[in-house]
Amino acid sequence: MPASNSRFGSVKSALIGANPIAIDLGVTSIPQPPHAVTDRFVYTVPVGRKLYLVGGWVRLRRATAAAPAGLARLIVQYGPTGFDATLVFCGLSANMNAVNDAEGVPVASGLVMTAGWIWRFRSRDDSTGGTIEEIGSIAGIESDA
Repeated sequence: MPASNSRFGSVKSALIGANPIAIDLGVTSIPQPPHAVTDRFVYTVPVGRKLYLVGGWVRLRRATAAAPAGLARLIVQYGPTGFDATLVFCGLSANMNAVNDAEGVPVASGLVMTAGWIWRFRSRDDSTGGTIEEIGSIAGIESDA
């Protein structure tokens, strides 16, 4: 292997350990009525493993109009087991009310999570009616720590 490629190999091995597997998690909800904060999915890095986050996405779409509209939120949180559940890594808030209005944001990549760390995707809709559709996903490589 040429010397220049071996440098990349050493960086890769520092981020991704032995026995790698692809992790691709996500949720697409059916249109949901207004609701308090609700977990849509939670991923916990297993003992003896780590996760290199490749990327992710969150998207919110108004499926039916509300009267009146309230703030709808998608919330991404991460941290060690027992972390403060009020910490937000990435969020999307929208006060939209036209049918099919949608907003989305990418989730940062390059994060390395160690055993016991939690990745949580949540939603909330403060409207008094109508429905929203929530989409959230993450992709990464889980490997030995």
